[in-house]
Amino acid sequence: MITHKVRMEDAMRHTEMVFISIIFLATTFTEAHEGLFLKFSVGPGVTIETAGINKTGVTIAAKNHSVGWAFNRFAVFFGEFGGLIRQDFDEYNYINLDAFGPGIIWYAPHAVQLSFSGGYGQTAFARKWTEATGDVKSKGYGINMSLDKEWMIAKRFGLGTGAQTFYIRTKNNDFTFLNFSLKGMVTFYLTPIR
Repeated sequence: MITHKVRMEDAMRHTEMVFISIIFLATTFTEAHEGLFLKFSVGPGVTIETAGINKTGVTIAAKNHSVGWAFNRFAVFFGEFGGLIRQDFDEYNYINLDAFGPGIIWYAPHAVQLSFSGGYGQTAFARKWTEATGDVKSKGYGINMSLDKEWMIAKRFGLGTGAQTFYIRTKNNDFTFLNFSLKGMVTFYLTPIR
């Protein structure tokens, strides 16, 4: 009787180890990303200015574009992020936010990507959306975080969706913008995804 009990405990211990191993392997699977890639993403959102304007505006088109190099589960890139915001300020109706700089992507399990970037940022004010480069330019810095889900449509082509938030602060006019947006994305890979 004691022998049977010991064997049952051993069997349960091995079953737990097998179960934990299966969960670990299932959640750590990721497709290998190697080489050059080009990513375009755009979508709507909301922008809050908390220093000079103190209003919330509609982000007509938030962007997060990048070109970079992938190393299996990580990538480094140079990117541009920002957006065109419909927000009244003095005689202006639109604000264009842009930031450029380096970043890093982590390719998480289940084709989820987490990216961070930051760099030089600027704002421009315009009366019409067609004049988005605008009149008044303020310079500062920006930081961006994005969480995306990608589906590989072909070996070199992926479609995805995600959420991003970015923060741009200007120094000379002391504006502070915080954006929350949803986006669709298209990614081209030079090296086929395995």
